[in-house]
Amino acid sequence: MSATAETTQLPDAEASLPLTRSQLTPEEARRLAWKRLAVATLIAFGVAAALFVGIWYLPFGDGAFTTFADWFYRHSALLIIAALSPLMASLLVGYGYMGRAMRRRAAEKAAAAKAG
Repeated sequence: MSATAETTQLPDAEASLPLTRSQLTPEEARRLAWKRLAVATLIAFGVAAALFVGIWYLPFGDGAFTTFADWFYRHSALLIIAALSPLMASLLVGYGYMGRAMRRRAAEKAAAAKAG
C-alpha cells in the first residue's frame, strides 16, 4: 500500500457545506463583512444602552455605594490612578511587544552576520 492514502469525497456532502472564505468572491466577502459589522455594532449599542439605562435609573446611589463614592472622590490620587489605568495597561503591553521585537531583530542580525 502506498504512503499516501486516497480519499473519496461525496458530492452531496460537499455541496451541503457552507462556503469558506476562500470560495467567496471579494464582493461577497465585503458584503458579508459589512453585515457582520452592522450586527456587532447593534449588539454593542444594545449593551451600552442597557448599561446606561441601568446606571442612570436604578438606585445605585443608595447606602454603601454613596459612602464609597464620597470616600473615593475625596482622594484625588485614586481618581487619577483609576483614570490612567487603561493607558498604563496599554503602555505595559506595548513595552512587552517592543522588547520581543527588539530581541527578534537582534537574533535576525546575529543570524545574518553568522551566515554572511
